Amino acid sequence: MRSGNKGALNIAFGAAKKKAPSKSRSGADKIEKRVFFDDGELGGRSDDDVTHGGSGNDAMARGGRTGTDDKRRVRQRRNNRKSLASRLALGRTGVFVGGKSGTRALSAIMKVCSVCDVVVSEDGVSFFVPSKLLPQIVALLDNLCYDYKIIGVKGVAPALVRALSRAGLIVGIVAFAVLLAIYPLFVTRVSVTDVNGEALDGALNAQVEQILSSFGISEGKMLAALDADAVGKKLLAIEGVAYAGVERHGTHISVLIKRERKGEAPFEIKGSTVTATRTATVTRVIVEGGTAAVKYGDVIRRGDVLIEGYTLYGEDKIPVEAKGRVYGKVLLRSEVIFPDIALEKTYGEVKRIEKLGFFGKIPSTPKSPFAQYELSVKRSELGFLIPMSCYLFEFREIRRTQKKETRSDDELIHAVYSSLLAELEEEATLTAVYDSATREGNARRVSVTLEAEVLVSG
Repeated sequence: MRSGNKGALNIAFGAAKKKAPSKSRSGADKIEKRVFFDDGELGGRSDDDVTHGGSGNDAMARGGRTGTDDKRRVRQRRNNRKSLASRLALGRTGVFVGGKSGTRALSAIMKVCSVCDVVVSEDGVSFFVPSKLLPQIVALLDNLCYDYKIIGVKGVAPALVRALSRAGLIVGIVAFAVLLAIYPLFVTRVSVTDVNGEALDGALNAQVEQILSSFGISEGKMLAALDADAVGKKLLAIEGVAYAGVERHGTHISVLIKRERKGEAPFEIKGSTVTATRTATVTRVIVEGGTAAVKYGDVIRRGDVLIEGYTLYGEDKIPVEAKGRVYGKVLLRSEVIFPDIALEKTYGEVKRIEKLGFFGKIPSTPKSPFAQYELSVKRSELGFLIPMSCYLFEFREIRRTQKKETRSDDELIHAVYSSLLAELEEEATLTAVYDSATREGNARRVSVTLEAEVLVSG
C-alpha cells in the first residue's frame, strides 16, 4: 500500500478513537470502527460495504443528523461519485469543504496528495487536487462525514476536451444543414401506374423500370435534375404504349402509362361500308373515303351498300375507311277521311278502388261504375313480415260527343301536311307538294304527297 494510503488509515483510526466514548449513559460500551481503502487497489468497496456504528449520541455528535439523513447523504454522494467516474480524469479538480473544520480535512488530504490554490473563508476551505486522485479524496471526505462539493475542473486537457465537444456540436449542426439541403435531390419513391391507377403487367413494367434506371431514376439515388420530356419519349418508344407522362413531386417520381387499345390500328378497316337507311332514288353522292357503289338515279332500299371501303390503285383494291354522305328522293303520302259529323272523345269523372293481395295473388278487377271507361292499375308493396301488395284500380269515364266539321278544305290539307312534316326526322329539302280534297257522301277525303330530298346514308 502506498504511503498516502497509510496516512489515510492512520487518520481514520485516530478519528475513530476520538469519537469512541469510554462508556455510554446506558452502561453499554459501543465503539465505532471505520476502515478506509483505496478503490483501485482493494477492490473498490463502496459506502454500502462500510459498517457504521455508534449510538444516537454519536449521531448528534456528528452534527445532529439522524439515520435517515445519513442514508440520503450517502446515496447522494454515491451518485456524485458515479458521475465523477464518467468524467475524464485530466487536469485539476476544485473541491470545497464546508464548515470551520474544513482545515482538518485539508491536512488529511495533503497526506494523500498535493493541493494548490487553497482559499480559506468563513464558510469553509476550497482547494484543487489532481483529477486522477479525485475518487480517493471523495472516499476520504465521505468517511470523515464532511460536507463538500466539486466546484470545477481546470487544466489544458479538460479545456481541450470542452473545445472538441463544442467543435463536434458545430460539425453536427453543419452536417444536419447539409443533409437538409441535399435531401430533396434524392429519390425516395417511384410509382409506375396506368391511367386507371392499376399496376402494369410484368413484361411492360420491366421495360419501364429498365428505361427509368438508365436515366438514374430509382429509389435511394440522387437525381439533381429530371428531363421529363426525354424520359417520356423513351417510354413512348415501347411497343404498345400510347401515352407516357413523368412528373416529379419533391422526392417522389410518378410515371403514368396508357396502353394502346386492341383494334385501334388504322389498317384494321377491312369491311368498312356506308349503307342506306331507307328506300329512295339517289340524287347526290358525296364520297370522303372509299369508292361510291351507286350513282344518280339508282333506286336503293334499306341496307344497300352506298360507299364501299376500298380505293383503286391501278387494278388493286387498297382497303380504306368508307366515309361520305348519300342523298335520295323520297315520296311521303298521307290520306285522311274527315266526316261532316265526328265523334269527339272527352274524359269525365275518375273513380279509384283499392284492393289488397296476399302472397303474390292478384285480386279480381272490381266492377266499373261507368259504361265507357279506361282502366289503369298500380301496384305497391306494403308487407313487411307478411307479403302483401296494394292494387289501385283507376276508372276514367269516357264521353263521346258529336261535333260538326266546320274546317275548309285548305285547313284540312294543312292539317295533313303538318302531320307529314313531323315524320321527317332527318335532314330534308322539299322539292314538290301534291294535295287534293274530294267529297264522298257525308265525308271529305284529303290526300297529301310530299316529294323531298333526304339523307339516306347511315
